[in-house]
Amino acid sequence: GDATAMQRSLGVIGALIITTLLAIAFVAVPVTFADSISKKGKVAAPDEAAAVATWTGFHASAALGYGFARSEFEKQGFFTTSDGKVNTENLLATVGVGWDMQVSNMVFGLMADVTASDFDNTEWKWFVGGRAGILLTPKTLGYVLLGYTETIDGQLAIKSLTTTKLEDLAGLTVGGGVEHVFAQGWAGRAEYRYVSYGNERAPDGVVDGLVDGSRIDSGEHQIRIG
Repeated sequence: GDATAMQRSLGVIGALIITTLLAIAFVAVPVTFADSISKKGKVAAPDEAAAVATWTGFHASAALGYGFARSEFEKQGFFTTSDGKVNTENLLATVGVGWDMQVSNMVFGLMADVTASDFDNTEWKWFVGGRAGILLTPKTLGYVLLGYTETIDGQLAIKSLTTTKLEDLAGLTVGGGVEHVFAQGWAGRAEYRYVSYGNERAPDGVVDGLVDGSRIDSGEHQIRIG
C-alpha cells in the first residue's frame, strides 16, 4: 500500500543520506589535518597536544528534544475500508551511556539510552545502536548512527487516542549529528533520528473507527540537544 511504499522510500533515503555523508566526509577533510596532529621533526606544544586529545573512552549523556510522529491507519470496517492519518508531537528527555574508539581521525562507538516522552501520560522508549564519524576538527565530530528503538510499555500514545496491546512496537533507527568538546570532559551534541515502527495490527478495535485487523503504520522524527 501507500504506507508500505513510503516506509520503503524512507529506508532508501536514510541509506542514501548515510552513504552520502560518509562519502562527503572522506572527501572534504583535508590531508593536512593529519599534519596538525603530528608535525614531522617537531614537538607539539602543551596546548596543541590538549587540542588533539583522544576521543576513546566511556561517556554518559543527557538531552532534551522534540519528537514528531505520524501514524497512518488502514481502517477495516465491517463493510468498508478507508485510510486515515494522525500526527502527534511531544517533548523528549533522554539519558544514556556510550563508548567510543578513535582510529586516526575516525571515531566508532556504541550507544544506549532511555527516553521519556508525552509527559502527561509518560511513554518510555529504549535505544541501542552504534555510530561512526569523522573529526571535522580535533574537537568537533560529525557522525551517522544506526540502531534499534523499542517502546518499553508496548503502547503507542496519540494524544486523545491511545492504541494499546500493540506488541513489539519497535523499529530501525537511522540518523546523525555533530558533537563538540567545549572543555575537559564536557561536550555538546545536536542529533537527529528517524524511527520506523513499521506495520502493526490493532487487536481489539482500540482506536475509534478501527476493528480487529486494522493496520497502523507509524514513524517518528526526533531532534535532541544535549
